[in-house]
Amino acid sequence: MRYSRRQYLEDKARRADVTNAHVMQRDAAKLVSPAVVKGPLAKQFTWAWQAVQGPALEAEHKFHPERRFRFDFAHLPSRVAIEIEGGTWVGGRHTTGAGFLRDCEKYNEAALLGWRVVRLTTDQVANTLLLARVRDMMLAAAAVPAPQSAPSWVDVRETMPDDEMTVLIALSDGEVWTGFHAENAWRHVSADLVDQGSGTTVTHWMHLAAGPGNNPA
Repeated sequence: MRYSRRQYLEDKARRADVTNAHVMQRDAAKLVSPAVVKGPLAKQFTWAWQAVQGPALEAEHKFHPERRFRFDFAHLPSRVAIEIEGGTWVGGRHTTGAGFLRDCEKYNEAALLGWRVVRLTTDQVANTLLLARVRDMMLAAAAVPAPQSAPSWVDVRETMPDDEMTVLIALSDGEVWTGFHAENAWRHVSADLVDQGSGTTVTHWMHLAAGPGNNPA
Protein backbone atom coordinates (compact mmCIF):
# COMPACT_ATOMS: atom_id res chain seq x y z
CA MET A 1 0.00 0.00 0.00
CA ARG A 2 1.34 3.44 -0.95
CA TYR A 3 2.31 5.52 2.10
CA SER A 4 1.10 9.02 1.18
CA ARG A 5 2.54 12.19 2.59
CA ARG A 6 -0.81 12.88 4.29
CA GLN A 7 -0.63 9.55 6.13
CA TYR A 8 3.00 10.26 7.05
CA LEU A 9 2.12 13.65 8.51
CA GLU A 10 -0.93 12.31 10.36
CA ASP A 11 1.15 9.54 11.96
CA LYS A 12 3.82 12.03 12.97
CA ALA A 13 1.21 14.38 14.44
CA ARG A 14 -0.25 11.59 16.56
CA ARG A 15 3.21 10.68 17.88
CA ALA A 16 3.87 14.33 18.70
CA ASP A 17 0.71 15.01 20.75
CA VAL A 18 2.39 14.55 24.13
CA THR A 19 5.47 16.49 23.06
CA ASN A 20 3.35 19.38 21.80
CA ALA A 21 1.55 19.58 25.13
CA HIS A 22 4.88 19.86 26.94
CA VAL A 23 6.05 22.55 24.51
CA MET A 24 2.88 24.58 25.09
CA GLN A 25 3.42 24.40 28.85
CA ARG A 26 7.05 25.45 28.44
CA ASP A 27 6.20 28.38 26.16
CA ALA A 28 3.40 29.56 28.44
CA ALA A 29 5.85 29.67 31.34
CA LYS A 30 8.04 32.08 29.38
CA LEU A 31 5.28 34.64 28.85
CA VAL A 32 5.20 37.62 31.15
CA SER A 33 2.89 37.56 34.15
CA PRO A 34 3.38 38.83 37.72
CA ALA A 35 3.27 35.23 38.93
CA VAL A 36 6.38 34.10 37.05
CA VAL A 37 8.71 37.11 36.96
CA LYS A 38 11.20 37.74 39.75
CA GLY A 39 12.04 40.97 41.53
CA PRO A 40 9.83 43.86 42.67
CA LEU A 41 10.64 46.11 39.70
CA ALA A 42 9.86 43.36 37.21
CA LYS A 43 6.53 42.71 38.94
CA GLN A 44 5.69 46.43 38.85
CA PHE A 45 6.45 46.46 35.16
CA THR A 46 4.28 43.41 34.39
CA TRP A 47 1.30 44.91 36.24
CA ALA A 48 1.68 48.16 34.29
CA TRP A 49 2.21 46.25 31.03
CA GLN A 50 -1.04 44.42 31.57
CA ALA A 51 -2.77 47.71 32.34
CA VAL A 52 -1.81 49.12 28.92
CA GLN A 53 -2.77 45.80 27.26
CA GLY A 54 0.71 45.23 25.91
CA PRO A 55 1.39 42.20 23.69
CA ALA A 56 2.80 38.98 25.12
CA LEU A 57 6.47 39.18 26.06
CA GLU A 58 9.04 36.51 26.78
CA ALA A 59 10.97 36.85 30.01
CA GLU A 60 14.73 36.20 30.23
CA HIS A 61 15.06 35.81 26.46
CA LYS A 62 18.51 34.63 25.30
CA PHE A 63 19.00 36.66 22.14
CA HIS A 64 22.62 35.97 21.22
CA PRO A 65 23.59 32.75 19.39
CA GLU A 66 26.98 32.50 21.11
CA ARG A 67 27.02 34.71 24.21
CA ARG A 68 24.91 34.23 27.32
CA PHE A 69 23.29 37.66 27.03
CA ARG A 70 19.61 37.78 27.94
CA PHE A 71 16.92 40.48 27.79
CA ASP A 72 14.69 41.05 30.80
CA PHE A 73 11.71 41.02 28.42
CA ALA A 74 11.46 40.62 24.66
CA HIS A 75 8.74 40.94 22.02
CA LEU A 76 9.95 38.53 19.36
CA PRO A 77 7.68 39.56 16.44
CA SER A 78 8.95 43.17 16.53
CA ARG A 79 12.46 42.44 17.87
CA VAL A 80 11.96 45.02 20.61
CA ALA A 81 13.43 44.29 24.04
CA ILE A 82 12.84 45.87 27.45
CA GLU A 83 15.59 46.12 30.04
CA ILE A 84 14.92 47.21 33.61
CA GLU A 85 17.80 49.28 34.94
CA GLY A 86 17.38 49.27 38.70
CA GLY A 87 19.59 50.87 41.34
CA THR A 88 19.94 54.19 39.53
CA TRP A 89 20.68 56.21 42.69
CA VAL A 90 21.95 53.53 45.07
CA GLY A 91 25.01 52.21 43.26
CA GLY A 92 23.34 49.29 41.50
CA ARG A 93 25.23 46.96 39.19
CA HIS A 94 24.26 48.92 36.08
CA THR A 95 25.89 52.09 37.41
CA THR A 96 29.27 50.60 38.29
CA GLY A 97 32.16 50.85 35.84
CA ALA A 98 32.21 47.13 35.11
CA GLY A 99 28.42 46.98 34.84
CA PHE A 100 28.32 49.94 32.48
CA LEU A 101 30.94 48.39 30.19
CA ARG A 102 29.14 45.04 30.12
CA ASP A 103 25.83 46.75 29.35
CA CYS A 104 27.44 48.65 26.47
CA GLU A 105 28.81 45.41 25.06
CA LYS A 106 25.43 43.69 25.43
CA TYR A 107 23.42 46.50 23.82
CA ASN A 108 25.90 46.86 20.96
CA GLU A 109 25.56 43.15 20.22
CA ALA A 110 21.78 43.48 20.35
CA ALA A 111 21.81 46.40 17.89
CA LEU A 112 24.06 44.48 15.50
CA LEU A 113 21.54 41.62 15.57
CA GLY A 114 18.66 43.95 14.70
CA TRP A 115 17.15 44.52 18.14
CA ARG A 116 15.81 47.78 19.56
CA VAL A 117 16.24 48.01 23.32
CA VAL A 118 14.05 50.14 25.60
CA ARG A 119 15.78 50.78 28.92
CA LEU A 120 13.48 51.55 31.85
CA THR A 121 14.72 53.15 35.07
CA THR A 122 13.14 52.58 38.47
CA ASP A 123 10.84 55.56 37.94
CA GLN A 124 9.75 54.39 34.50
CA VAL A 125 8.77 50.75 35.00
CA ALA A 126 5.18 51.68 35.90
CA ASN A 127 4.84 54.76 33.69
CA THR A 128 1.78 53.74 31.67
CA LEU A 129 2.06 56.68 29.26
CA LEU A 130 5.58 55.61 28.30
CA LEU A 131 4.66 51.92 28.19
CA ALA A 132 1.71 52.67 25.91
CA ARG A 133 4.12 54.26 23.44
CA VAL A 134 6.41 51.22 23.66
CA ARG A 135 3.39 48.98 23.05
CA ASP A 136 2.41 50.97 19.95
CA MET A 137 5.98 50.78 18.62
CA MET A 138 6.01 46.99 19.05
CA LEU A 139 2.68 46.51 17.32
CA ALA A 140 3.65 48.79 14.42
CA ALA A 141 7.01 47.06 13.94
CA ALA A 142 5.43 43.60 14.06
CA ALA A 143 2.91 44.61 11.38
CA VAL A 144 5.57 45.62 8.85
CA PRO A 145 6.42 42.64 6.58
CA ALA A 146 10.07 41.73 6.34
CA PRO A 147 11.66 42.49 2.97
CA GLN A 148 11.49 39.50 0.63
CA SER A 149 14.62 38.36 -1.17
CA ALA A 150 14.69 36.08 -4.20
CA PRO A 151 15.12 32.39 -3.25
CA SER A 152 18.54 30.90 -3.90
CA TRP A 153 20.02 27.40 -3.78
CA VAL A 154 21.40 26.25 -0.42
CA ASP A 155 24.05 23.54 -0.09
CA VAL A 156 22.77 20.76 2.18
CA ARG A 157 26.23 20.62 3.78
CA GLU A 158 25.72 24.17 5.08
CA THR A 159 22.17 24.15 6.40
CA MET A 160 18.92 22.20 6.14
CA PRO A 161 15.31 23.36 5.83
CA ASP A 162 12.86 22.90 8.66
CA ASP A 163 11.48 19.38 8.86
CA GLU A 164 8.44 18.77 6.59
CA MET A 165 8.81 22.13 4.82
CA THR A 166 8.14 21.71 1.11
CA VAL A 167 11.07 23.03 -0.95
CA LEU A 168 12.72 22.60 -4.32
CA ILE A 169 15.42 19.91 -4.24
CA ALA A 170 18.31 19.46 -6.67
CA LEU A 171 19.49 15.88 -7.08
CA SER A 172 22.94 14.55 -7.82
CA ASP A 173 21.72 13.31 -11.21
CA GLY A 174 20.82 16.87 -12.27
CA GLU A 175 17.05 16.62 -11.82
CA VAL A 176 15.01 19.14 -9.80
CA TRP A 177 11.87 18.17 -7.86
CA THR A 178 9.75 19.38 -4.98
CA GLY A 179 10.22 17.52 -1.73
CA PHE A 180 10.83 17.79 2.00
CA HIS A 181 13.21 16.56 4.68
CA ALA A 182 11.97 14.66 7.73
CA GLU A 183 13.39 12.13 10.18
CA ASN A 184 16.88 12.27 8.63
CA ALA A 185 15.66 11.47 5.12
CA TRP A 186 14.74 13.37 1.97
CA ARG A 187 11.34 12.57 0.47
CA HIS A 188 9.43 13.58 -2.62
CA VAL A 189 6.10 15.39 -2.01
CA SER A 190 4.47 11.98 -2.47
CA ALA A 191 6.39 10.91 0.69
CA ASP A 192 8.48 8.41 -1.32
CA LEU A 193 12.15 8.35 -0.36
CA VAL A 194 14.45 10.16 -2.78
CA ASP A 195 17.15 7.50 -2.42
CA GLN A 196 15.61 4.09 -3.02
CA GLY A 197 18.85 2.23 -3.64
CA SER A 198 19.81 4.21 -6.73
CA GLY A 199 22.46 6.25 -4.95
CA THR A 200 20.73 9.51 -5.91
CA THR A 201 21.21 12.19 -3.26
CA VAL A 202 19.98 15.72 -2.65
CA THR A 203 22.80 18.22 -3.06
CA HIS A 204 20.94 21.55 -2.76
CA TRP A 205 17.53 22.89 -1.74
CA MET A 206 15.68 26.17 -2.25
CA HIS A 207 12.62 27.85 -0.73
CA LEU A 208 9.56 28.02 -2.96
CA ALA A 209 8.82 31.49 -4.34
CA ALA A 210 5.81 33.30 -2.89
CA GLY A 211 2.61 33.18 -4.92
CA PRO A 212 1.24 36.27 -6.71
CA GLY A 213 -1.18 37.01 -3.89
CA ASN A 214 1.68 37.11 -1.37
CA ASN A 215 3.85 39.63 -3.20
CA PRO A 216 4.25 42.98 -1.43
CA ALA A 217 2.30 45.85 -2.96
